[in-house]
Amino acid sequence: MDTLFADERESRIDDEVRPDSRIVLFQGDSLSRLRLLSDSSAKLIISSPPYNIGKEYESQQKLEHYLAWLDPILKELVRVLHNNGSLCWQVGN
Repeated sequence: MDTLFADERESRIDDEVRPDSRIVLFQGDSLSRLRLLSDSSAKLIISSPPYNIGKEYESQQKLEHYLAWLDPILKELVRVLHNNGSLCWQVGN
């Protein structure tokens, strides 16, 4: 039976992209981190942006400002996403 992670290299979670990385977890400003990645380099992107729906831990913005803030991030996500990749985008509603 195949296992999800066949060896230690495959189960390691890196905090930066390395030549032998399989899993990389970034924390921080998404736009600046995305700009460091190569085109079509991500097979799976999981993101949970601020919802902009008035949660106690976020500051709600006018919709046009929120969308203007998201636009360059979405463009970078599309750029780095592999043709056979998946983007999982958690939304508030």
